[in-house]
Amino acid sequence: MTNITSKQIVTLVVLVMVLFMVIVGQYMVRPVLTDAGELNKKSEKLEIKYEDMQSQALLYEVDNQDNINFNEQIAKEKENLLPVMKNSELDKIVTKMVVASGLSVLSLDIGQTQPFTIRIPYKPVKSETDKDNEKKDPDDVSVSETDDDVQTNEDGIVLPDPEKYPGAEFISDDFGNYFLEYKTGEYSCELCYNLTGRYEDIQKLLKKVSENKAMSIGGISFENCEQLSETCQYKAVISVIVYMYDELPDL
Repeated sequence: MTNITSKQIVTLVVLVMVLFMVIVGQYMVRPVLTDAGELNKKSEKLEIKYEDMQSQALLYEVDNQDNINFNEQIAKEKENLLPVMKNSELDKIVTKMVVASGLSVLSLDIGQTQPFTIRIPYKPVKSETDKDNEKKDPDDVSVSETDDDVQTNEDGIVLPDPEKYPGAEFISDDFGNYFLEYKTGEYSCELCYNLTGRYEDIQKLLKKVSENKAMSIGGISFENCEQLSETCQYKAVISVIVYMYDELPDL
């Protein structure tokens, strides 16, 4: 039997300790460090997400306050406008102002009530039938080949889904541009008066209309300006535009 010297024993002990440390480091310490690194990464992601949520919450508060202010502004503007009404009702309101100013109405022409609208550019999509002779874009999934419910116009343009764009009217201009048109809930109607009266009386009417935020002067012209004098009875054509409102559509 070979005798082991004390030096060899020390060497074996050192080797065993080193091996033990390697095993401990490989299977115990290293996984812990790896897990700690992953946890740090997750923690950083959560912090970023939390900061993003805080930013969104702040933006929401700002947007919500802006929305409240906007609704309050709309409510104030509505107070200055008239509700949508029939031509006969408009006739009574405006003609009363004209007569109260000392003017005589010779004739009255009331135009059609016109809605105010806004237009949003719309990117048109052609139907699959019109794409047969064109190169198909593999990323274009806006219209499915099996979508039989798609409606198109005479140019083969796919009409917008009414459920996706409620209240919108699909229109185009002479340059081939397409738009989604929405009514704003505001309307206007023009009343054209052929009247006669003194110059100061006409000034009274113009002042009354200018002070009424629901009205404006669309135009004024005189028929007998060459005969004007302080006592002259003017013949004039005055256009009064009345602004009205209806409930805003749900967008």
